[in-house]
Amino acid sequence: MVRNPGQAGPLARWLARALWLRTQRLAGLARDRAAGRHRRAPYPLGAQIVTSGPRAAAVLAASGRVVPASGAEHADIVVADSPRSNRSLPPGAVEVALSSAPEQLSVPAFDPLSVNPIGWKPQVAEPVLASDVTGESDPVLRAAALAARAATGAVVRIAGDERGLRPLLGPELHDLMVDSERIAGADAHGREAISIEMRRCALRDHSLRARARQVIAAAGREAPPPTVSILLATNRPERLGAAVASAAAQTYPAAELVLAPHGDGFTDDALARAVEAAGMPVRVAPVAASEPLGAVLNAAVAASTGTLLAKFDDDDHYSPHHLWDLVLAHEYSHAELVAKGAEYVYVAGQDRTLRMFGRRGERYLGYPGVSGGAMLIARHDLAQAGGWRRVPRHVDTGLARDVTRIGGRIYRTHGRGYLRGRHGDDHTWNIDESHFTGRATDTRQGLDLAFAGIV
Repeated sequence: MVRNPGQAGPLARWLARALWLRTQRLAGLARDRAAGRHRRAPYPLGAQIVTSGPRAAAVLAASGRVVPASGAEHADIVVADSPRSNRSLPPGAVEVALSSAPEQLSVPAFDPLSVNPIGWKPQVAEPVLASDVTGESDPVLRAAALAARAATGAVVRIAGDERGLRPLLGPELHDLMVDSERIAGADAHGREAISIEMRRCALRDHSLRARARQVIAAAGREAPPPTVSILLATNRPERLGAAVASAAAQTYPAAELVLAPHGDGFTDDALARAVEAAGMPVRVAPVAASEPLGAVLNAAVAASTGTLLAKFDDDDHYSPHHLWDLVLAHEYSHAELVAKGAEYVYVAGQDRTLRMFGRRGERYLGYPGVSGGAMLIARHDLAQAGGWRRVPRHVDTGLARDVTRIGGRIYRTHGRGYLRGRHGDDHTWNIDESHFTGRATDTRQGLDLAFAGIV
């Protein structure tokens, strides 16, 4: 209610103009997409990079931060087609010559804010031939087009043995594309799995920030991706080993584990063995049994150092690529809270692995429809939302609601690589097993980790 009637007019005009500007911006983006145009990405790449030569200019052409080298331009790194005289380098700059660098550095990178799997649907996984994606004869431009198409979730098949593409695409992405037997023989679920593997490789190795990290590393400087703190709260000593093993298996290269033992039963020897077995930086933040779960998670956050915070549950199963999936989705969605849905559930009482309907990913949500055991949020966004609520249950739903309350967005990426466990022990979300069995579209007997993409 407007208490001062005199303010109603200006407020209404301000709201109308804000809505008009937003509508114009969205319309402009839609026109650009329809015309095949992408605006140059404005975000920083971790170093001031300039280019010298047409090949070098093409590599990071999608970035608005990278410009041609000039005598007056400050630069940390000069990417050049071929070696230049040291005298022509800006003071303090390091040169990366594409002629002597790994071949992948010559492949033009894409901006994941424009090229991504948002809105992905299963029919996108119908295989497409590389010749239908691009008619480019230049292998470098051909590799760029194939990587960008894979980043959208398309299943791309390379017919024949195009060995020249392997060092450009990277061995993992190339080998997925040339595996014609697997692609041709896959059912709908199998094609979706291939799509997820391809998009992960493309986004991880060919996005603007990925290429910039590769360039920075080639210049002899450190270029790690954002650091992630895995928050693992547990009050079940018997699950400590398996939970730590899931964190230790992650392939993401910049992660730490924050172990928050909740209550009694965790001996010093058991914790020491867990820390040693992790094989990664570990911080231990014990919390008294009298504290609610939200307080335990807040204690883990206080002990952490990562830019990004990922929540793991001690009774769920995670693919080694789980962190990569969340970090990549956080980058291309720009959402404050990113998570997976519980598409896959293991019901221990029936010894069955289920896949749930209605949990499709790669979309923004207007409600807290994500799984608490597979959340990722930036440290500053968690602080803005007020941290975890100091309650014993429903802390994840509470956080999702608090994120939307501050105007943040929730994004649900694909659910593969995360398997929720329902084992009959005390859960923070108590619900009858029929909630899962009644919504299952596919069922496998036993604990089927491969079906869920864990192994």
